[in-house]
Amino acid sequence: MLAALWRGLLSRVRNTIFLIWISIEKRLVWNWQIVFKRAWSMRLAAVAASLSLLEAYFVFGGRPSFLPEGTLPILAAVVSAGAYIARLVAQKGVHDGD
Repeated sequence: MLAALWRGLLSRVRNTIFLIWISIEKRLVWNWQIVFKRAWSMRLAAVAASLSLLEAYFVFGGRPSFLPEGTLPILAAVVSAGAYIARLVAQKGVHDGD
């Protein structure tokens, strides 16, 4: 019974993600694949998300002794700020005319 509930939940999540993607796809820039691969803002956003996930893991799995408490959220905030700044800067090979 639990497996059936789990499959139903996964099916709903998959359908929801698909509908969100269709909605987002209508508003993507024409060269979104190039932006995704080359833009520093995307790379920094991925690093910030990874730091946040690592912090969540340490909350449940125990923080290593060499890492002071609060280090990862601060790093994630700094990297996120860098991603915002990088998004505003024209990057070679990403924008028109490069």
